Amino acid sequence: MKKALTIVLALVMALSMSAMAFAADATADAEAILSEIADVAKDNSAWDAVEGALTDVVAALEDKTAELADVEGEVINLNTVLEGIGLPSVDGLVDSLKETIKGMYAGETATVPETTVAEPIEDTGSASVGIAAFAAISVAAAAAYVCTKKN
Repeated sequence: MKKALTIVLALVMALSMSAMAFAADATADAEAILSEIADVAKDNSAWDAVEGALTDVVAALEDKTAELADVEGEVINLNTVLEGIGLPSVDGLVDSLKETIKGMYAGETATVPETTVAEPIEDTGSASVGIAAFAAISVAAAAAYVCTKKN
């Protein structure tokens, strides 16, 4: 019983020491995020329009005789529908989809990756949390060892 209690105590101590490393951002407002999700979810007609636009894009892609302009038109229609319901940052998805479609019809295009300078890594202090968790586990292991020696 003492061994099990010691192990449970060690796990609780380790989890309590390391929980800070995985804590959520304190500046995020959960109320605002949930209200935005609820506002978008209320408008079912918008989701029906998105589903219809996606169906049209898939149908155009499956039609091997379709012209490239027709397929791009369906993708533009999907982009318009997504922007209509207020989804930002779909340009990257649409560009990727366009490149995939062009690759199906015209082959791969060679792209040169852009070189970037590495940003300096900020000190987050998470090493101290790891050291604290290691210390807690070490103390618990020592306590478990002592408990086994007494018996």
